[in-house]
Formats: sequence, structure tokens, C-alpha cells
Amino acid sequence: CNIYSDEERIRQILNNLLNNAVKYTRKGSIEIRVFIDDNKLGFAVTDTGIGIAEEDLDAIFSQFVKLKYSREQAVGGIGLGLTISKRLSELLGGELEVASQKGKGTTFTFTLPEQVILDSTVSDHLPGEDLVAQAAWDSIKILVAEDQDYNYELIQALLKDTSVQLIWARDGQEAINKYTPDISLVLMDINMPVYDGYHALHKIREMNPDQKIVALTAYIYQHDRKKIQQAGFNDYLPKPIKAKPFFDLLHKYLSRQN
Repeated sequence: CNIYSDEERIRQILNNLLNNAVKYTRKGSIEIRVFIDDNKLGFAVTDTGIGIAEEDLDAIFSQFVKLKYSREQAVGGIGLGLTISKRLSELLGGELEVASQKGKGTTFTFTLPEQVILDSTVSDHLPGEDLVAQAAWDSIKILVAEDQDYNYELIQALLKDTSVQLIWARDGQEAINKYTPDISLVLMDINMPVYDGYHALHKIREMNPDQKIVALTAYIYQHDRKKIQQAGFNDYLPKPIKAKPFFDLLHKYLSRQN
């Protein structure tokens, strides 16, 4: 079984799972198991902690899920760790699943598929990440206008091995305030507080009519694409963000500047 993947992202997922197990296990044990099954590499993190009720399992990977326990059991909300781990596992082409019984413990299972090697030129990066390696992006600045922490953190994780400087704006007004003419690309969420992406787009266009601005949106129906195009966006990137389209888009707009 030959697995070609990203070591740092695998470590990040496992750290999140282990931290979560420690957080919810007051006594007992925590076990991590590595296995190969049906040409998949798997990691299972099992704890004997407070567990998760069956009715909460479907929502466990949703952002900012806070499970309600008694005061003796309460240790705070789960937050973004599991949400980010789920998204990262998908970016790696894998799966993250959970099995649990309240009061008995929880097992998170993270699996990665075997990737067939056709020749010696196959990259060990995520799909599309070889395009990043070919680009000299030392002077690149990207403004990310995104109000959801986990979406920004995914972009940050994808670009961790590059020299790209990320500037984060959490709403449309902050995006306008943080914009400078030396920014190479703007990734603009459509639905944001204060000012939405359309308003922020027009304000930035007033400062720089030639600025490359890409819409980030979870809604990519035909009428949405038409509205985004008519508003003046150069392109769009669907959410949840996937590695291959993300790197293809950056290569499309940033490589022209080198």
C-alpha cells in the first residue's frame, strides 16, 4: 500500500483528534491505532471519555458545535478543530468518520486511499500543488475577505509551503480598509457582515479598476454565476474549497505576474 500525501496536514488532523480526545476524557485511556485495510491507510483515535449522544453525531463536524453536558462534564465547546479536520481529510482525498456512545467513549477514524504510482514523476503534493512549486511567489500578497475562520484557515494551510503573504479581512468594510494597490489577488466571500462582497468589490474597483478579484461562494447555480460575472468579478471559487480548483485558480492569475 503506497500512500503519497501531505505529512503536515496528516499531523494537523491527528493532533486535532488527539486534543479532542484529551479534552473529553477525564479518566480512562486514549488509544491511537494505525492500520491498512482494503488498500487504505487508516488512523483510529479511541477514547473512553464522555462520548457523544447519537442525535449529535450528524452535527459533530459542523462549525462551532457545542455539545451540552452536565456541569461536571462540561469542558467547553468543540469549536473548529473537528470541522477543519473534516475539511482537510477531504482535501487529501480521505475520509473522517466518528462512532460513539454517550458515557462510553468515542472513536474517530481517518482513512487515506492508496494512490497508484504511474511513473517516477508523480508529485507527492496535493493535486495542483505542483503548480505552486513552479511559481516564484515571493512578492505575492493575497487579500482574503472571509468571515468564517475555518475557510481562512484552510486557505492558510494550503499555502503554508509558499512565500505568499495572506491578509485577512473578516468583513466587507475591513476588506476595503485593508486593501492596498500592491495586493496581487483578492479572494472575496459574497456573504459577509457590514458590507457584502458585491459592495466591497465596487469600492476596491474604485481604487484599482484592474484588480483581480475572485468570488468565494457556496452557491454556484447558473443565475449565481451570471450575477457574479455581471458584478465584475474576474472569476469564482466554489466552497467548500478544494485543493485542485484552488491551486489551478492561483496559477491562472498569479503566474502571469512572474
